[in-house]
Amino acid sequence: MSGELEKTIEYYETHAAELAGRYEGADVEGLHERLLSTFPPRTRLLEIGCGSGRDAAFLIGRGYQVDCVEASPGMAARADKIHPELRGHISLGQWGSAREEVKLKGGPYDGVYAIAALMHLTDEAIPRALNRVHAILRTGGRFFFSVPLSRPDLSSSGFDSEGRYYLLLNQEQWLAFVEAAGFRDINFFTSSDGLGRINIKWLTCIARKE
Repeated sequence: MSGELEKTIEYYETHAAELAGRYEGADVEGLHERLLSTFPPRTRLLEIGCGSGRDAAFLIGRGYQVDCVEASPGMAARADKIHPELRGHISLGQWGSAREEVKLKGGPYDGVYAIAALMHLTDEAIPRALNRVHAILRTGGRFFFSVPLSRPDLSSSGFDSEGRYYLLLNQEQWLAFVEAAGFRDINFFTSSDGLGRINIKWLTCIARKE
């Protein structure tokens, strides 16, 4: 595990209750509409970095089968508490780790999504993370992820004031990574911040495994 990731997970562990409450109160109506339009009804999905469990619980409530991966045990515990329907569906581990693979509870999957999760990986870990997504998707399955496009609060080394690391890339750089992992039919969308932070913009990518 990289030093950047260790510091980031430590922050999530220490502030799990506070962050879970913040995530549960975010404006995600547009995000949820896009998830529903991306994945066919009642299909089997994997979420990378489930946080408070907000999005997985929403999709389960709409009839999807959802498994989750979460790097922070503290956040996974909060997700279990807030959304009991997720119990038994969360695997602990860091997606894209060079040391060990996350042991999944199911698969292959019809779709994979990662909301504000890949942003905490280094550029060295991104190819591993995307290659594994491609490997566990069924042919024709879709990959949906969102990452920050602008964050003026980051230091030159990529850390915010709380000590969390962020990988900030532009659309062309993300496109190169996604294409290199073997995805096609790649589309990007930009959106404002669900927590109302004016200077933070988000990039959403939807791609398909052929």
